[in-house]
Amino acid sequence: AVTALQNLIKKDAHSLDVASQQRLQRRLEKLTNATQLSFAERALLQEQNRFLTTVNNEAKVRRTTETEIIGKARVMSYEDLEKARRERAAKEAEKEARKAEKQSRAMSKTRVGELGLRKDVQREHDEDGQTAGASTAQPNGDIQEGAVAPEPWRAPVAKMW
Repeated sequence: AVTALQNLIKKDAHSLDVASQQRLQRRLEKLTNATQLSFAERALLQEQNRFLTTVNNEAKVRRTTETEIIGKARVMSYEDLEKARRERAAKEAEKEARKAEKQSRAMSKTRVGELGLRKDVQREHDEDGQTAGASTAQPNGDIQEGAVAPEPWRAPVAKMW
C-alpha cells in the first residue's frame, strides 16, 4: 500500500496545477502517517520480542536451579528460614564428613592389605636366601649395590575358609 501511494505521488508531482497540488499534499500526509504507523508497530514488536526473550532467559535459570527443601509446608519468618538453612547445612556437612571417613577407612584398609602383602613377599625372599642388601642387575648391564631386585607382580588371592 505504501509503494502504491508513493507511485501516485510521483505521478501527481509531474502535473502541478492547483488540484494536483492539493492531492499531492493529502497523499504526502497519508504516506507520512503510514510510515509513522509502520515504524511504531515495528518498535512495539521489537520491544515485545525483547521482553519475551528476557522472560524466557529467567525461566531457563529457574528451571535449571536445584530446589532445596528447607522445612515443612508452613508459614515461616525470616529467622525460621535462616535457622532451617543452618540446620540443613549442618546435616549436609555431617553427611559429607561420614562419607569422607568411610572413604578414608576403606583407603587405609587397602593400604594395610598392600603393606601386609609386601611384608609376606619380603619374608619369602628372605627365606629363599636373598637379602635386602643384595646387588641387582640393571637392564643395561650395570650392577647396583644395595637395591632390591624387582619381582613379578601377582594378583592377591582371596582365602576361603
